[in-house]
Amino acid sequence: MQSNASDGSVDAKGGVCMEAGATASSTSLIPLGAYQSCFGSVAKGPQGTFGSVGPLTLTEDQGVLMVDLGNDASPVASGSLAFAPITANDAVIMPGQMFGTDMRLCTTVTVTAGALTLAGDTLIVSLLGQGCGDWISGMLSCAVPAAPTGTIEQPKPCSTTSPPHCICGEDGWPAFPVGVYGECTAGVPQDAAGKITFTEDQGVLTAAFDGIPGIAPMASLQFTPTTDKTATVAPSQILVLTVPSQIPGINLDAPMTIASGSLVVSGSTVFVFLDGSDAYGEKQELFHCTAGQ
Repeated sequence: MQSNASDGSVDAKGGVCMEAGATASSTSLIPLGAYQSCFGSVAKGPQGTFGSVGPLTLTEDQGVLMVDLGNDASPVASGSLAFAPITANDAVIMPGQMFGTDMRLCTTVTVTAGALTLAGDTLIVSLLGQGCGDWISGMLSCAVPAAPTGTIEQPKPCSTTSPPHCICGEDGWPAFPVGVYGECTAGVPQDAAGKITFTEDQGVLTAAFDGIPGIAPMASLQFTPTTDKTATVAPSQILVLTVPSQIPGINLDAPMTIASGSLVVSGSTVFVFLDGSDAYGEKQELFHCTAGQ
């Protein structure tokens, strides 16, 4: 039976369905080593801070991907975070961990959801958590090192006969949790608006965007489910974004050509990572939404 987003029940490890989903997985393995050129941001309601980050270091030990933030990685100030690799270029955070920030309003955050992805030549980490009685979000974006020490191991595919980590739908494709995800935002839930509705038919996952700031009404993209918690965008699609014009209240269309991207589900949160270009050059769209909202 197909999983439904509204119940928020997504297995912590996930797994590729050998019969259908494994062939759709990316072959770009996440590089390990020191990431020197990074940018980060932290937001708590209307308060926020951003700036250069690093260096941060990626290592892997017995299937666990460790992100070491160091002790001076402003604004995400300190700590190490453990992720579980799900595909060759996607990983989901192990919940309940903590990281530090340089925000005066709150220096420690407990992570409730998070994802890591390789988008082209950029590593992106998106975090959502709580600290000092409020929601706090964090983001890290780093250029892939020129001389990595290695790559993560390719996550092993599994078959539909090996539950509970190999969840496939009735059509044989990985059972990505379809349904409505609301409260979409690049920051914290207080700033959220709009929703994504996911539907799946014979291995084609359609994401319909509605009311998300910066994305044109009625926009949609197609993805291929790769596990029961990840999906890869079909390249060369056009996502119409909107930008303010010189006339107050009037927005202009700004088409973005998609080069790569993925969806990663962590708990009841779906993280959307899109990489591509518009008329002005390279472009990235990063945000997350919550199931059943």
